[in-house]
Amino acid sequence: MKKVYLTLCLLLLMVLSIGSTPAFAADWYYVGTSDNGAISVYIDNSSVEKNQHSAIIWERWVRSDNTELLTRVYYTRRPKTCTTLSFTDYDAQGNIIDSEDIPSYEQDSDAIRPDTMAEAIWYCIWPY
Repeated sequence: MKKVYLTLCLLLLMVLSIGSTPAFAADWYYVGTSDNGAISVYIDNSSVEKNQHSAIIWERWVRSDNTELLTRVYYTRRPKTCTTLSFTDYDAQGNIIDSEDIPSYEQDSDAIRPDTMAEAIWYCIWPY
């Protein structure tokens, strides 16, 4: 679980070298906290765009040092995959460090592995 979670975090950090406009939604839903307590994850219920096959959501990854990563992610129901569409990274004071809309030709779809934060988010979208 920890290796998969760390791999997911590293993947997101790699994407940090790429920006979007921040969207501060009013309805953040707590998903969970990493095993080591270093990152808490939320999804924005008010901006979820979903159907029975796919969903696009905003995720908010809050680190223990109060820095944040805001990502827009595309999820598919079958097969279980996720693709980062855009991200914005913030410092502890809320200043943008990096931000990018990821072009479609650079977007990579990743399989959602069991017992990861991505799977927890997937089950928030499709609990059945």
